[in-house]
Amino acid sequence: MKNKENVIVLGGNVPHASLIKELKNKGYNVVLVDYLDNPVAKVVADIHEQESTLDQEKVLEIAKKYNAKYVIDACIDRPIPVVGYVSETLGLFCPFDYKSSLVGTNKILMKQMMLDNGVPTSRFVNITSLEQISDIGLNYPLIIKPSDASGSIGITKVDTVDELEENVRLALEISRSGEAIVEEFVSGMEIQVDCFVTNGKCNVLVIKEKRKFRTDVLTLSYGSMIPAQISDLVKQKVEDICNKIAEVLKLDNCPLFMQALVDDANVSVIEFGLRIGGMLSYKMIKQITGLDVISAAVDAYTESVPDISVKPLDTIYTTNHIFPKKGVVSSVIGVEELLEKQVISDYTQFISFGSRSEGNLESRDRVGTFIIVANDKDDYMEKLRIAVNTLDVLDDKGNSIMRKDIYEL
Repeated sequence: MKNKENVIVLGGNVPHASLIKELKNKGYNVVLVDYLDNPVAKVVADIHEQESTLDQEKVLEIAKKYNAKYVIDACIDRPIPVVGYVSETLGLFCPFDYKSSLVGTNKILMKQMMLDNGVPTSRFVNITSLEQISDIGLNYPLIIKPSDASGSIGITKVDTVDELEENVRLALEISRSGEAIVEEFVSGMEIQVDCFVTNGKCNVLVIKEKRKFRTDVLTLSYGSMIPAQISDLVKQKVEDICNKIAEVLKLDNCPLFMQALVDDANVSVIEFGLRIGGMLSYKMIKQITGLDVISAAVDAYTESVPDISVKPLDTIYTTNHIFPKKGVVSSVIGVEELLEKQVISDYTQFISFGSRSEGNLESRDRVGTFIIVANDKDDYMEKLRIAVNTLDVLDDKGNSIMRKDIYEL
């Protein structure tokens, strides 16, 4: 009997648990690399190597140890360059090269690539020291980001020069490379676009409208709505931009994720990634379009061309995140009742009970996410009100610590 070929998967989050199951169904032995003791996907992997997914030399060593056929990351941003590096070093197949993987994760390289190739985006300055901010040459307000962080970590908005130094210092401290990006703020609706590139063509699967707690801040989102309420003109511009990115990076048969700010006629790209959108995007895409994007990603990474066919959208789908105040997250109540009454169609837990939250509104602080399927926006708003009034997060003393103030009710 032929021995199973080994595949390395970087990161053991919820979507990658489904990814690992798909790989095992295709006959592969799966080695999960994740620094956590018990990542969610560990229970479905064949082997767990407890190492950082960002340590490219360690991942290279693991890939050699298991004589890996492929190295895969379909849904997590920061390990993408490690996939490119290890695959290129060992001569393994990969849907993108190492150079493109760097552009797709480093915000400075990304911004420069967009400006060089006519992709609309805001003006920016690359910062490596505080001395550079004395004459920034940009128009306020400004957005400050670490060059290589993810999950909205370290992103701030400043309105005056007095706020600039403190927030640039924060971004430089967070950045692994010691670089930050300062860019001009662009107003508009924030959208998230999930695509899949096949045979050099970018297929737009869904366009989400980001639902925000405060509309003047990019980082504070409590969920998303599909479809985004945008014009046909903007939809066409979004598709053209995605195709341009795929063309420049020479992408062929792989996922592509993009975030942008739009108004009635214009698009300004925030960033993009060579992956499926985060958290529950894979589940939403399947429910909405009928396309199993995890299966498509496995096909792409294992040298097959996936069939990208989608059904038309006839309802509204929304993700709605649950955030806690500062404290120990002990339990979530109300989920079963909402599922039984069909107010929500799905709930996914992200944080482990007993974990402590600092009360921030970042992706790593989400307790869980619930999905609402609605006939129209009014139906959605009514279901959201019921859900928020029913749900609660309790701390270890039984006190309510759910951030109910963030929802636009």
